[in-house]
Amino acid sequence: MHLALVSVFALLYARRRSVVLLPAIMFASLMCSFLGLQAHEVLISISPLAAALIVFVAGLELDVETFMAEKEKLFLMFSIEVMIFLSLFYLLSITLGGPISLALVAIMVASNEMFVLELKKVGDERLANFGIALSVLEDSLAVFLLSIGFFTEKSLKGIRIQALEALTITALLIPVLYLFAKPFSRYIKDTSRLDARIFSTILYIFVLTSIGHALHVPEAIPVFIGALMLSIYGFDKETFESIEHYLMLALLGFISSLPFSLEADMGSREFLMSMGYGFMLALAAFMLRGLMLLISSILAGFTLEEALKISLTLANTGEFGLIVLAGMTRILPPTVVFAAMFAYAFNLTLESEVTLRVEKLVPWLISKMPRKLAETLKSLSSQAAASLGDPEFKGWMYGAIVRLILIYVLLTVSKLLPPGHKLAGLVFAMFSMGAFISTIQHTYTFFERHILSELSEFERVESSFFLILRLLLTYMALAPVMDLLETLIKTEEGLWLPLSSPISLIGMFVTAYLVNSITNWTIKKLIHQSKSKETI
Repeated sequence: MHLALVSVFALLYARRRSVVLLPAIMFASLMCSFLGLQAHEVLISISPLAAALIVFVAGLELDVETFMAEKEKLFLMFSIEVMIFLSLFYLLSITLGGPISLALVAIMVASNEMFVLELKKVGDERLANFGIALSVLEDSLAVFLLSIGFFTEKSLKGIRIQALEALTITALLIPVLYLFAKPFSRYIKDTSRLDARIFSTILYIFVLTSIGHALHVPEAIPVFIGALMLSIYGFDKETFESIEHYLMLALLGFISSLPFSLEADMGSREFLMSMGYGFMLALAAFMLRGLMLLISSILAGFTLEEALKISLTLANTGEFGLIVLAGMTRILPPTVVFAAMFAYAFNLTLESEVTLRVEKLVPWLISKMPRKLAETLKSLSSQAAASLGDPEFKGWMYGAIVRLILIYVLLTVSKLLPPGHKLAGLVFAMFSMGAFISTIQHTYTFFERHILSELSEFERVESSFFLILRLLLTYMALAPVMDLLETLIKTEEGLWLPLSSPISLIGMFVTAYLVNSITNWTIKKLIHQSKSKETI
């Protein structure tokens, strides 16, 4: 009966030429769960594989060429999106309360890239590829937030500890899986039989899952990192398409099983309430994601037309939201969980209708937009594009990223140091202070050079926006340095030499020089690479 109802709903969606048929599965499963019907046992049995496949395929979708060509815009837009997302979660938790805000943020944590792919059909291949790359970054954020207990951990201190542990594991896994990815990718490409390639890839997923269990971390971390490393070497296209077919089957089981995982008797009143709340959550998720993406894409230098296309096609709720929701069923009321599932289905239905009409909707929205607002957005867009083209801004941004990576590598090393070892502690202290000096110098020099001019023009909307943006980026660069310094202060008493000794000071300055040299070399490479691509 469940499969029959799924088929009926799927036919209705196919007749409407919907981009995806996933809402049909969710609606049918929710109705069957309410009526007391059961999903087929085969579907239930394959659902555990779905989460690993979703994460693995998401990592394989990274197009390295697009990522490298659009790296400045991707970094800037994703950074702004993350800051808006976290600020939004804080505001929603204050205004709406715990369960509703958690459910809303959970379903909008990442998007389904199938919608942005529709832009290729109307000739916007560059925007479509950018949207897929951005979707992969959103998936990485979802994996990280899920692994640190962001949606379930009540203590900020607990989240911070889990975040450092997750970063430590990530820093260890990246080089190991990167080295293993090359021979595995070559083996897949050299294997002639497709069934052998598929079997080997699925076996590799199980190996990555086992690594997660062995390290006592969420399996999503090694699975996602392993897939990303494979995408760097260019995973076999035919094998990837076959794995995607397996993913659709696993998704059918995963989405079908979710409503049946709740052990709660729900009457007609509660069911209709969940449906109503779900419809409102779907609209809220669409509007909030759309607004978040519009702001971040404008500030990343996209034109108003391009920003609207990106925001309208990525304002959907993705399968990562369901994975997050599945882990929250014990802390959320059943009515809210059902509402979030309805919201997923309603949102994707709305997104399909919007995406199929995006070419007509964008000019209509621009024509209906207040003139002053449109001019302000265009001004912000042009100023952002000019900033991204400025070598000085690029140098600052790359410098902040490289130093950020070095700082988290140091934090990882600090976790591996033998406790109470005075010499190892001193070496770590010198490297930490060197990284601190280098980051402060890099950040403050750029900040001081531009702060006065932007403060004098603060009354202009675009100038005030970019001042706030610079402040946020400065915070992103300095926050981990402060964390590193805090760790350093706690360990100072057990050091072999005090930090004020000449040897310690020389070590700090030598480290700062090395960090600056490494960063400057990396910046030159990245900027030269960008110029080469622009020339081509």
